[in-house]
Amino acid sequence: MAVQTSRLRPAQPDYVILTLVAGLLVLGLITVYSASFALGQLEYNDVTYFVVRQAAFAVLGMTALMIFMRTDYQLLRQASPLLMAAALIGLVAVLVPGIGLERNGATRWLAFGPLPPVQPSEFAKLALIVYVSAWLTS
Repeated sequence: MAVQTSRLRPAQPDYVILTLVAGLLVLGLITVYSASFALGQLEYNDVTYFVVRQAAFAVLGMTALMIFMRTDYQLLRQASPLLMAAALIGLVAVLVPGIGLERNGATRWLAFGPLPPVQPSEFAKLALIVYVSAWLTS
């Protein structure tokens, strides 16, 4: 007797997860707006300043989600050592004087010219998950 282990066919996106993520995104945007419209008006004379920025990054995140939904996970498995090495380099780069950017008394950011500063620890979280997953499957 054959047992069906998944309701999905290969290369078919999971629309339940996609719908849940979209719902959480909308809820998050509403929360950002309600928590920051007064500060946006006071600091930037624009009540939507923070929610527009958050929405722009949400669009980038959803684009990445759609790309990774269609990508074969074996590709991530093969790239996991490189991702982990890049994450470690980013974490060490924060400690190098002149490269790490100090904000609110903590040096946790990297600045790359006109681009907004990034925290390499956020990338390291994802890289660690991919690396440990690849390691556990081998």
